[in-house]
Amino acid sequence: LDVAGPRAETASKSLFQVLLQLMAQEEDRALHGEVSAALAKLAASCGLAGPSDVHALHAASLLAESAAEEATWEAHSPGRHLLVAWMRGCTGAVLNQHMDELLPILANCLGLERDAHMRLGLLKVVDQLFEDEERGSAFRSHSHDVVMQLLVAPAVWRSGKTAAAVRYHAIRALGTFLERKLITPEELHGIISQGAVLTADPRQAVGYTSETGLPGTESVAGCATAQEGYVQELRAFATRYQFSRERRSGDDGGDVKLLSVVHTCMEEDYYADTRRVGVYALQQVLLVAGPHLDGEERRQIYPEILKRLDDSNDGIRLATTGCITAFFSTLNQSYDDTNTGYFLDGIIVHMDDADPSIQEGICAALQEAARIKPEVVEEKVLSVRARHRSPVYCDRVLEACTVGKQNPQERGSNFKF
Repeated sequence: LDVAGPRAETASKSLFQVLLQLMAQEEDRALHGEVSAALAKLAASCGLAGPSDVHALHAASLLAESAAEEATWEAHSPGRHLLVAWMRGCTGAVLNQHMDELLPILANCLGLERDAHMRLGLLKVVDQLFEDEERGSAFRSHSHDVVMQLLVAPAVWRSGKTAAAVRYHAIRALGTFLERKLITPEELHGIISQGAVLTADPRQAVGYTSETGLPGTESVAGCATAQEGYVQELRAFATRYQFSRERRSGDDGGDVKLLSVVHTCMEEDYYADTRRVGVYALQQVLLVAGPHLDGEERRQIYPEILKRLDDSNDGIRLATTGCITAFFSTLNQSYDDTNTGYFLDGIIVHMDDADPSIQEGICAALQEAARIKPEVVEEKVLSVRARHRSPVYCDRVLEACTVGKQNPQERGSNFKF
Protein backbone atom coordinates (compact mmCIF):
# COMPACT_ATOMS: atom_id res chain seq x y z
CA LEU A 1 0.00 0.00 0.00
CA ASP A 2 2.87 2.37 0.74
CA VAL A 3 4.41 1.67 -2.65
CA ALA A 4 1.19 1.52 -4.70
CA GLY A 5 -0.33 4.69 -3.30
CA PRO A 6 -3.45 5.79 -5.25
CA ARG A 7 -2.98 2.89 -7.69
CA ALA A 8 -4.11 0.52 -4.91
CA GLU A 9 -7.68 1.66 -5.59
CA THR A 10 -7.89 -0.60 -8.65
CA ALA A 11 -7.36 -3.65 -6.44
CA SER A 12 -9.14 -2.30 -3.37
CA LYS A 13 -11.74 -5.08 -3.24
CA SER A 14 -9.16 -7.88 -3.21
CA LEU A 15 -6.98 -6.01 -0.72
CA PHE A 16 -9.99 -5.37 1.50
CA GLN A 17 -10.91 -9.06 1.54
CA VAL A 18 -7.35 -10.04 2.46
CA LEU A 19 -7.37 -7.57 5.33
CA LEU A 20 -10.75 -8.87 6.53
CA GLN A 21 -9.37 -12.42 6.56
CA LEU A 22 -6.47 -11.22 8.71
CA MET A 23 -8.86 -9.35 10.99
CA ALA A 24 -10.79 -12.59 11.45
CA GLN A 25 -7.81 -14.06 13.35
CA GLU A 26 -9.44 -13.24 16.67
CA GLU A 27 -6.69 -14.70 18.84
CA ASP A 28 -3.99 -12.39 17.43
CA ARG A 29 -4.69 -8.97 18.93
CA ALA A 30 -1.35 -7.52 17.83
CA LEU A 31 -2.25 -8.32 14.23
CA HIS A 32 -5.51 -6.39 14.58
CA GLY A 33 -3.63 -3.17 15.15
CA GLU A 34 -1.56 -3.70 12.03
CA VAL A 35 -4.64 -4.54 9.96
CA SER A 36 -6.43 -1.41 11.19
CA ALA A 37 -3.46 0.68 10.10
CA ALA A 38 -3.46 -1.04 6.70
CA LEU A 39 -7.20 -0.39 6.29
CA ALA A 40 -6.60 3.29 7.00
CA LYS A 41 -3.94 3.36 4.27
CA LEU A 42 -6.27 1.57 1.86
CA ALA A 43 -8.96 4.15 2.58
CA ALA A 44 -6.53 6.96 1.87
CA SER A 45 -5.47 5.30 -1.40
CA CYS A 46 -9.14 5.19 -2.44
CA GLY A 47 -9.72 8.81 -1.45
CA LEU A 48 -11.96 7.79 1.44
CA ALA A 49 -12.11 9.25 4.93
CA GLY A 50 -11.41 6.04 6.86
CA PRO A 51 -11.75 2.25 7.22
CA SER A 52 -15.51 2.44 7.76
CA ASP A 53 -15.88 3.93 4.28
CA VAL A 54 -13.99 0.98 2.80
CA HIS A 55 -16.46 -1.34 4.53
CA ALA A 56 -19.32 0.64 3.00
CA LEU A 57 -17.73 0.73 -0.47
CA HIS A 58 -17.49 -3.06 -0.75
CA ALA A 59 -20.58 -3.99 1.27
CA ALA A 60 -22.81 -4.85 -1.69
CA SER A 61 -20.24 -7.09 -3.41
CA LEU A 62 -19.30 -8.89 -0.19
CA LEU A 63 -22.94 -9.55 0.73
CA ALA A 64 -23.79 -10.73 -2.79
CA GLU A 65 -20.91 -13.21 -2.72
CA SER A 66 -21.88 -14.31 0.79
CA ALA A 67 -25.48 -14.92 -0.30
CA ALA A 68 -24.26 -17.02 -3.25
CA GLU A 69 -21.89 -19.13 -1.14
CA GLU A 70 -23.41 -19.42 2.33
CA ALA A 71 -25.20 -22.72 1.61
CA THR A 72 -21.80 -24.45 1.70
CA TRP A 73 -20.42 -22.65 4.75
CA GLU A 74 -19.28 -24.34 7.93
CA ALA A 75 -17.69 -22.90 11.05
CA HIS A 76 -14.24 -22.46 9.51
CA SER A 77 -15.29 -21.40 6.01
CA PRO A 78 -13.37 -18.32 4.79
CA GLY A 79 -16.58 -16.67 3.57
CA ARG A 80 -18.14 -16.89 7.01
CA HIS A 81 -15.06 -15.31 8.57
CA LEU A 82 -15.17 -12.53 5.97
CA LEU A 83 -18.80 -11.75 6.77
CA VAL A 84 -18.21 -11.70 10.53
CA ALA A 85 -15.17 -9.44 10.19
CA TRP A 86 -17.20 -7.10 7.97
CA MET A 87 -20.08 -6.92 10.45
CA ARG A 88 -17.72 -6.11 13.30
CA GLY A 89 -15.87 -3.47 11.32
CA CYS A 90 -18.61 -1.48 9.63
CA THR A 91 -20.64 1.29 11.23
CA GLY A 92 -24.18 0.97 12.46
CA ALA A 93 -25.38 3.12 9.56
CA VAL A 94 -23.88 0.74 7.00
CA LEU A 95 -25.29 -2.29 8.81
CA ASN A 96 -28.72 -0.70 8.81
CA GLN A 97 -28.47 0.18 5.12
CA HIS A 98 -27.79 -3.46 4.20
CA MET A 99 -29.98 -5.18 6.79
CA ASP A 100 -32.45 -6.40 4.14
CA GLU A 101 -29.64 -8.37 2.53
CA LEU A 102 -27.78 -9.40 5.69
CA LEU A 103 -30.68 -10.93 7.64
CA PRO A 104 -31.52 -13.68 5.11
CA ILE A 105 -27.87 -14.76 5.05
CA LEU A 106 -27.71 -14.95 8.83
CA ALA A 107 -31.07 -16.74 9.05
CA ASN A 108 -29.92 -19.34 6.52
CA CYS A 109 -26.69 -19.94 8.41
CA LEU A 110 -28.66 -20.43 11.64
CA GLY A 111 -30.93 -23.07 10.07
CA LEU A 112 -31.53 -26.28 12.00
CA GLU A 113 -29.52 -28.47 9.63
CA ARG A 114 -26.47 -26.22 9.43
CA ASP A 115 -23.10 -26.78 11.11
CA ALA A 116 -23.64 -26.49 14.87
CA HIS A 117 -20.32 -24.75 15.56
CA MET A 118 -21.10 -22.15 12.90
CA ARG A 119 -24.48 -21.51 14.50
CA LEU A 120 -22.89 -21.12 17.94
CA GLY A 121 -20.27 -18.73 16.62
CA LEU A 122 -22.76 -16.57 14.74
CA LEU A 123 -25.08 -16.31 17.74
CA LYS A 124 -22.16 -15.11 19.86
CA VAL A 125 -21.30 -12.49 17.22
CA VAL A 126 -24.92 -11.33 16.96
CA ASP A 127 -25.09 -11.03 20.76
CA GLN A 128 -21.93 -8.87 20.73
CA LEU A 129 -23.40 -6.65 18.02
CA PHE A 130 -26.54 -6.14 20.12
CA GLU A 131 -24.35 -5.05 23.04
CA ASP A 132 -22.71 -2.37 20.89
CA GLU A 133 -24.89 0.72 21.05
CA GLU A 134 -24.22 1.89 17.48
CA ARG A 135 -24.27 -1.46 15.69
CA GLY A 136 -27.09 -2.84 17.82
CA SER A 137 -29.38 0.00 16.81
CA ALA A 138 -29.05 -1.13 13.19
CA PHE A 139 -31.23 -4.16 13.98
CA ARG A 140 -34.07 -2.08 15.42
CA SER A 141 -35.80 -1.47 12.08
CA HIS A 142 -36.05 -5.24 11.48
CA SER A 143 -36.89 -6.26 15.04
CA HIS A 144 -39.65 -8.75 14.18
CA ASP A 145 -37.45 -10.74 11.83
CA VAL A 146 -34.45 -10.56 14.15
CA VAL A 147 -36.44 -11.98 17.06
CA MET A 148 -38.26 -14.74 15.20
CA GLN A 149 -35.71 -15.79 12.56
CA LEU A 150 -32.36 -15.18 14.24
CA LEU A 151 -33.14 -15.76 17.92
CA VAL A 152 -36.33 -17.74 18.52
CA ALA A 153 -35.80 -20.20 15.66
CA PRO A 154 -32.45 -21.54 17.01
CA ALA A 155 -33.93 -21.64 20.53
CA VAL A 156 -36.68 -24.12 19.59
CA TRP A 157 -36.07 -27.36 21.48
CA ARG A 158 -34.14 -30.14 19.75
CA SER A 159 -32.55 -33.19 21.39
CA GLY A 160 -28.84 -33.38 22.11
CA LYS A 161 -26.24 -31.40 24.00
CA THR A 162 -25.08 -29.50 20.93
CA ALA A 163 -28.62 -28.29 20.30
CA ALA A 164 -28.79 -27.31 23.97
CA ALA A 165 -25.67 -25.17 23.59
CA VAL A 166 -27.24 -23.44 20.58
CA ARG A 167 -30.40 -22.80 22.63
CA TYR A 168 -28.34 -21.21 25.38
CA HIS A 169 -26.67 -18.71 23.07
CA ALA A 170 -29.91 -17.98 21.21
CA ILE A 171 -31.92 -17.23 24.33
CA ARG A 172 -29.04 -15.23 25.79
CA ALA A 173 -28.94 -13.09 22.64
CA LEU A 174 -32.71 -12.65 22.87
CA GLY A 175 -32.32 -11.34 26.42
CA THR A 176 -29.63 -8.89 25.25
CA PHE A 177 -31.78 -7.72 22.33
CA LEU A 178 -34.69 -6.99 24.67
CA GLU A 179 -32.57 -5.44 27.40
CA ARG A 180 -31.07 -3.03 24.88
CA LYS A 181 -34.65 -2.11 23.91
CA LEU A 182 -34.09 -2.80 20.23
CA ILE A 183 -37.80 -3.52 19.79
CA THR A 184 -40.83 -1.48 20.78
CA PRO A 185 -43.38 -2.74 23.34
CA GLU A 186 -46.04 -2.88 20.65
CA GLU A 187 -43.87 -4.91 18.28
CA LEU A 188 -42.88 -7.39 20.96
CA HIS A 189 -46.46 -7.86 22.10
CA GLY A 190 -47.48 -8.45 18.49
CA ILE A 191 -44.95 -11.27 18.28
CA ILE A 192 -46.15 -12.73 21.57
CA SER A 193 -49.80 -12.69 20.57
CA GLN A 194 -49.44 -13.79 16.94
CA GLY A 195 -46.53 -16.25 16.80
CA ALA A 196 -44.81 -17.04 13.50
CA VAL A 197 -44.15 -19.89 11.12
CA LEU A 198 -40.57 -21.12 10.96
CA THR A 199 -39.63 -23.16 7.92
CA ALA A 200 -37.28 -26.09 8.33
CA ASP A 201 -34.82 -24.53 5.85
CA PRO A 202 -35.01 -20.77 5.25
CA ARG A 203 -33.57 -21.18 1.74
CA GLN A 204 -36.84 -22.83 0.71
CA ALA A 205 -38.41 -19.38 0.91
CA VAL A 206 -36.10 -18.05 -1.79
CA GLY A 207 -35.93 -20.80 -4.36
CA TYR A 208 -32.27 -21.10 -3.41
CA THR A 209 -30.51 -24.38 -4.26
CA SER A 210 -26.91 -25.54 -4.35
CA GLU A 211 -27.25 -26.00 -8.13
CA THR A 212 -28.68 -22.59 -9.00
CA GLY A 213 -26.99 -20.52 -6.30
CA LEU A 214 -28.15 -16.96 -5.74
CA PRO A 215 -31.44 -16.00 -7.42
CA GLY A 216 -31.13 -13.10 -9.80
CA THR A 217 -27.44 -13.41 -10.70
CA GLU A 218 -28.29 -13.26 -14.36
CA SER A 219 -29.11 -9.56 -13.95
CA VAL A 220 -25.47 -8.53 -13.54
CA ALA A 221 -24.68 -8.52 -17.25
CA GLY A 222 -27.22 -5.83 -17.99
CA CYS A 223 -25.97 -3.43 -15.36
CA ALA A 224 -23.87 -0.36 -16.01
CA THR A 225 -21.44 -1.19 -13.20
CA ALA A 226 -20.51 -4.21 -11.14
CA GLN A 227 -21.73 -2.33 -8.04
CA GLU A 228 -25.21 -1.98 -9.55
CA GLY A 229 -25.15 -5.65 -10.41
CA TYR A 230 -24.35 -6.63 -6.84
CA VAL A 231 -27.18 -4.44 -5.58
CA GLN A 232 -29.64 -6.07 -7.99
CA GLU A 233 -28.53 -9.53 -6.90
CA LEU A 234 -29.05 -8.67 -3.27
CA ARG A 235 -32.42 -7.04 -3.83
CA ALA A 236 -33.65 -10.11 -5.69
CA PHE A 237 -32.37 -12.34 -2.89
CA ALA A 238 -34.01 -10.28 -0.15
CA THR A 239 -37.29 -9.81 -2.01
CA ARG A 240 -37.72 -13.50 -2.67
CA TYR A 241 -36.71 -14.49 0.84
CA GLN A 242 -39.90 -13.12 2.46
CA PHE A 243 -39.79 -13.93 6.16
CA SER A 244 -42.93 -15.86 7.15
CA ARG A 245 -45.08 -13.85 9.51
CA GLU A 246 -48.57 -15.24 9.17
CA ARG A 247 -49.88 -18.37 10.84
CA ARG A 248 -50.23 -21.22 8.44
CA SER A 249 -50.94 -24.88 8.99
CA GLY A 250 -48.98 -27.78 7.56
CA ASP A 251 -45.56 -26.07 7.43
CA ASP A 252 -42.53 -28.05 8.52
CA GLY A 253 -41.66 -25.50 11.18
CA GLY A 254 -45.07 -25.21 12.77
CA ASP A 255 -46.60 -22.25 14.56
CA VAL A 256 -43.99 -21.04 17.06
CA LYS A 257 -44.83 -18.89 20.07
CA LEU A 258 -42.12 -16.78 21.67
CA LEU A 259 -43.35 -17.37 25.22
CA SER A 260 -43.49 -21.14 24.69
CA VAL A 261 -39.86 -21.16 23.50
CA VAL A 262 -38.73 -19.07 26.47
CA HIS A 263 -40.65 -21.30 28.89
CA THR A 264 -39.04 -24.40 27.40
CA CYS A 265 -35.59 -22.90 27.90
CA MET A 266 -36.50 -22.17 31.51
CA GLU A 267 -36.94 -25.93 32.00
CA GLU A 268 -33.67 -26.91 30.29
CA ASP A 269 -32.24 -30.21 31.54
CA TYR A 270 -28.77 -30.08 29.96
CA TYR A 271 -27.49 -26.75 31.27
CA ALA A 272 -28.55 -24.78 34.32
CA ASP A 273 -27.20 -21.67 32.60
CA THR A 274 -29.91 -22.02 29.94
CA ARG A 275 -32.56 -21.94 32.67
CA ARG A 276 -30.87 -18.87 34.11
CA VAL A 277 -30.80 -16.94 30.81
CA GLY A 278 -34.33 -18.14 30.12
CA VAL A 279 -35.44 -16.43 33.33
CA TYR A 280 -33.46 -13.35 32.31
CA ALA A 281 -35.11 -13.32 28.86
CA LEU A 282 -38.59 -13.61 30.42
CA GLN A 283 -37.75 -10.74 32.76
CA GLN A 284 -36.82 -8.60 29.75
CA VAL A 285 -40.04 -9.64 27.97
CA LEU A 286 -41.98 -8.36 30.97
CA LEU A 287 -40.00 -5.14 31.19
CA VAL A 288 -40.58 -4.35 27.51
CA ALA A 289 -44.07 -5.65 26.78
CA GLY A 290 -45.50 -6.11 30.27
CA PRO A 291 -48.16 -3.37 30.23
CA HIS A 292 -49.50 -4.73 26.92
CA LEU A 293 -49.90 -8.33 28.13
CA ASP A 294 -53.50 -9.42 28.64
CA GLY A 295 -54.76 -11.61 31.46
CA GLU A 296 -54.43 -14.86 29.51
CA GLU A 297 -50.83 -14.12 28.54
CA ARG A 298 -49.96 -13.38 32.16
CA ARG A 299 -51.66 -16.59 33.26
CA GLN A 300 -49.28 -18.44 30.93
CA ILE A 301 -46.31 -16.73 32.52
CA TYR A 302 -46.68 -16.87 36.29
CA PRO A 303 -46.82 -20.70 36.67
CA GLU A 304 -43.48 -20.89 34.84
CA ILE A 305 -42.01 -18.32 37.21
CA LEU A 306 -43.20 -20.31 40.22
CA LYS A 307 -41.46 -23.45 38.92
CA ARG A 308 -38.12 -21.67 38.94
CA LEU A 309 -38.56 -20.63 42.56
CA ASP A 310 -38.20 -24.35 43.31
CA ASP A 311 -35.12 -24.77 41.09
CA SER A 312 -32.23 -26.82 42.45
CA ASN A 313 -29.87 -23.94 41.62
CA ASP A 314 -30.03 -21.08 44.13
CA GLY A 315 -28.64 -18.62 41.58
CA ILE A 316 -31.62 -19.29 39.33
CA ARG A 317 -34.01 -18.96 42.25
CA LEU A 318 -32.51 -15.57 43.09
CA ALA A 319 -32.74 -14.46 39.43
CA THR A 320 -36.39 -15.48 39.48
CA THR A 321 -37.14 -12.97 42.22
CA GLY A 322 -36.15 -10.22 39.78
CA CYS A 323 -38.50 -11.71 37.23
CA ILE A 324 -41.33 -11.55 39.78
CA THR A 325 -40.55 -7.90 40.47
CA ALA A 326 -40.76 -7.22 36.73
CA PHE A 327 -44.11 -9.04 36.60
CA PHE A 328 -45.62 -6.74 39.22
CA SER A 329 -43.87 -3.51 38.17
CA THR A 330 -45.54 -3.75 34.74
CA LEU A 331 -48.90 -5.01 36.03
CA ASN A 332 -52.03 -3.05 35.28
CA GLN A 333 -54.42 -2.47 38.17
CA SER A 334 -57.21 -4.09 36.17
CA TYR A 335 -55.53 -7.52 36.38
CA ASP A 336 -57.91 -9.81 38.25
CA ASP A 337 -57.45 -10.35 42.00
CA THR A 338 -58.05 -14.11 41.78
CA ASN A 339 -55.00 -14.85 39.65
CA THR A 340 -52.99 -12.32 41.63
CA GLY A 341 -53.88 -14.32 44.73
CA TYR A 342 -52.87 -17.63 43.13
CA PHE A 343 -49.49 -16.17 42.20
CA LEU A 344 -48.98 -14.68 45.66
CA ASP A 345 -49.75 -18.03 47.32
CA GLY A 346 -46.79 -19.57 45.51
CA ILE A 347 -44.47 -16.65 46.23
CA ILE A 348 -45.01 -15.80 49.89
CA VAL A 349 -43.80 -19.14 51.22
CA HIS A 350 -40.34 -18.31 49.85
CA MET A 351 -40.17 -15.18 52.00
CA ASP A 352 -39.48 -17.66 54.83
CA ASP A 353 -36.64 -19.29 52.86
CA ALA A 354 -33.44 -20.40 54.56
CA ASP A 355 -31.42 -18.22 52.16
CA PRO A 356 -31.52 -14.53 53.21
CA SER A 357 -30.90 -13.35 49.62
CA ILE A 358 -34.03 -15.20 48.48
CA GLN A 359 -35.99 -13.66 51.35
CA GLU A 360 -34.82 -10.19 50.36
CA GLY A 361 -35.65 -10.77 46.71
CA ILE A 362 -39.15 -12.04 47.45
CA CYS A 363 -39.76 -9.22 49.90
CA ALA A 364 -38.79 -6.63 47.27
CA ALA A 365 -41.09 -8.29 44.73
CA LEU A 366 -44.01 -8.31 47.16
CA GLN A 367 -43.41 -4.67 48.05
CA GLU A 368 -43.81 -3.89 44.35
CA ALA A 369 -46.97 -6.01 44.26
CA ALA A 370 -48.28 -4.07 47.27
CA ARG A 371 -48.10 -0.86 45.26
CA ILE A 372 -50.50 -2.29 42.66
CA LYS A 373 -52.69 -4.65 44.70
CA PRO A 374 -52.30 -3.63 48.36
CA GLU A 375 -55.52 -5.24 49.60
CA VAL A 376 -54.82 -8.60 48.00
CA VAL A 377 -51.20 -8.68 49.18
CA GLU A 378 -52.16 -7.62 52.69
CA GLU A 379 -54.74 -10.41 53.00
CA LYS A 380 -52.29 -13.06 51.81
CA VAL A 381 -49.39 -11.92 53.99
CA LEU A 382 -51.53 -11.62 57.14
CA SER A 383 -52.74 -15.20 56.62
CA VAL A 384 -49.18 -16.61 56.86
CA ARG A 385 -47.36 -14.09 59.09
CA ALA A 386 -47.74 -16.15 62.26
CA ARG A 387 -46.27 -19.24 60.57
CA HIS A 388 -43.05 -17.56 59.43
CA ARG A 389 -39.95 -17.96 61.59
CA SER A 390 -39.57 -14.18 61.69
CA PRO A 391 -42.21 -11.54 60.98
CA VAL A 392 -39.62 -9.01 59.76
CA TYR A 393 -40.15 -9.48 56.05
CA CYS A 394 -43.92 -9.81 56.39
CA ASP A 395 -44.04 -6.56 58.31
CA ARG A 396 -42.03 -4.77 55.63
CA VAL A 397 -44.53 -5.91 53.02
CA LEU A 398 -47.49 -4.97 55.19
CA GLU A 399 -46.01 -1.50 55.60
CA ALA A 400 -45.83 -1.24 51.81
CA CYS A 401 -49.50 -2.31 51.65
CA THR A 402 -50.45 0.53 54.00
CA VAL A 403 -48.60 3.03 51.83
CA GLY A 404 -50.24 1.57 48.73
CA LYS A 405 -53.73 1.96 50.17
CA GLN A 406 -52.97 5.54 51.16
CA ASN A 407 -51.76 6.44 47.67
CA PRO A 408 -54.25 4.96 45.20
CA GLN A 409 -53.00 7.36 42.53
CA GLU A 410 -49.69 5.43 42.49
CA ARG A 411 -51.36 2.16 41.53
CA GLY A 412 -50.80 0.79 38.07
CA SER A 413 -47.88 -0.13 35.90
CA ASN A 414 -44.56 1.43 36.84
CA PHE A 415 -43.50 1.05 33.23
CA LYS A 416 -40.68 3.08 31.67
CA PHE A 417 -39.36 2.22 28.21
